[in-house]
Amino acid sequence: MQGNVVWEKSFHQASGKLSFFSAACDDGSDGLYFTGRLRGQVTVGANTYGTTGAARRVFVGHINTNGNVTWFNYSTQTGGNSRGASIYRRSNGNLLVTGFYQDSLIFGSQSCADAGTNGLLNTNMFIAEFSNTGTCNWINGSNASGKSSNGGLDICEDGSGNIYASGIIADTVTFNSQTFIGDTIGNGFLAKFNTNGVLQWGKILGTGNTTLNNSITGVHADAQGNIIITGSIADGSMLDTM
Repeated sequence: MQGNVVWEKSFHQASGKLSFFSAACDDGSDGLYFTGRLRGQVTVGANTYGTTGAARRVFVGHINTNGNVTWFNYSTQTGGNSRGASIYRRSNGNLLVTGFYQDSLIFGSQSCADAGTNGLLNTNMFIAEFSNTGTCNWINGSNASGKSSNGGLDICEDGSGNIYASGIIADTVTFNSQTFIGDTIGNGFLAKFNTNGVLQWGKILGTGNTTLNNSITGVHADAQGNIIITGSIADGSMLDTM
């Protein structure tokens, strides 16, 4: 509680590769869960994780109270650019992760894929749930029809187990058969999913911008069930009909 460093953990990898942490959350026992991007292999102490190759993968892991990595899981698609951007511990102990993927995202038996023809020319938003030991329970991902950048930036749940994710979308994006049309340059996006990750509704932050994009970088559900967001806006943009 006094700001003293208890432990420090570094990941090491060969030059020319770039892996990094994006976010972390507590595990309720003085440890933490983390997510980010893995490219190639990383070494932590005596353990090496990942595979050779240029694919940029999502990783999720756990560090205990002593600073030791207890498990590390990463996606196994062979190409594309993917990253975990935010991680949240649910009330039942499972983990929620959001971020972006390109073309496909695979964790064990769970996967999502861009069904469009521009899979390697755009990125898509995903949300996923993991057990507290790293097993992926489910993944849900968007599909973009244009050549655009879409992705999740933050995620949380409310007191009823509903999931909220925020981020950015551009052009035309489909999520669970619901279609959203944003600007080419990008719009903030807020979505509600049920406890199993199925989209309930989505809201776009402004349209009609041609020079500056909008984004919703943070989302939080308070004890009264209100949803609090933060981010950036351009040209006086507002959430559509919310």
